[in-house]
Amino acid sequence: MRTVKLTPKASEDLENIWHYGWQHFGEIQADRYINHLSEIFSIMSANNIGTPRPELGEYIYA
Repeated sequence: MRTVKLTPKASEDLENIWHYGWQHFGEIQADRYINHLSEIFSIMSANNIGTPRPELGEYIYA
């Protein structure tokens, strides 16, 4: 099982996604969306999904 580690930019993007969702759809929906993305990250890591991208850095998959 791989570990999903977000870059600082990716973390910032997720915060912005949550904030946008909160502004337009409310806190519950914003939380649901972020939780769904978290579930997707878990599925990706558990199933070793992704193609190695060494040109982007060691241990980077896309």
